[in-house]
Amino acid sequence: MSSQKSENSNNSTISSLDYFELSYWINPSILEQKDELKELFSNAKPYEHISIQHILKEELAQELEKALFNLNYEEFDTDLYHFFKTPDFKHITNLPPILKEFHEFIFHNNTIKWFEELTSTPLSLNHVGDLHSILLQQTHYLLCHDDQVDQRIIAFIFNLSHDFSKEDGGALEIFGHDNKNQPTLCENTIIPKFNQLNIFKVSEISFHQINEVLAQDKNRLSISGWYYK
Repeated sequence: MSSQKSENSNNSTISSLDYFELSYWINPSILEQKDELKELFSNAKPYEHISIQHILKEELAQELEKALFNLNYEEFDTDLYHFFKTPDFKHITNLPPILKEFHEFIFHNNTIKWFEELTSTPLSLNHVGDLHSILLQQTHYLLCHDDQVDQRIIAFIFNLSHDFSKEDGGALEIFGHDNKNQPTLCENTIIPKFNQLNIFKVSEISFHQINEVLAQDKNRLSISGWYYK
């Protein structure tokens, strides 16, 4: 992909747009639903979160997925988690062009302001946040935690996982909390889907986990990161 146009020359709408524009990447129907999505996010329990399906234009989601498999992933295995992860995209030399463009898009002022409006949360325009890819395969997991590190305030996960069911594991589980702000039970389970965006507000109660992947031959692939205060 060039710095200005998609390789998909059959899509004149995409090829005529700059890659840092919201309408280049995001489905028009999603952009039209901003007020509805904002309300769903703010009213979510046990804390503010939302799962948006078909977030990106399909051909671009497919290109992102293809490019991710050209990256080098390092295995991380501790008591809290087991998965494969790339370095932060900003530290990868020779990052595939579409991933470089996506990184620039995610941290462009227009995109940050869209996330601000959707989440009703002020975000830093001066801090280039984090963006990386995580790959979970059979037996991989990420146990319950809250994401509170430094000044993180909004977490986002672009899922690029195919054909997962509840029985396959790998679901994002949203936990409730008690009156001491300790995690209790899972209150919402989000099955990973291709071209899905999950967003949640990071706080002392934003407890979540990825349950163990049970499927033998499926990749739970995502691009995830954080915006900062």
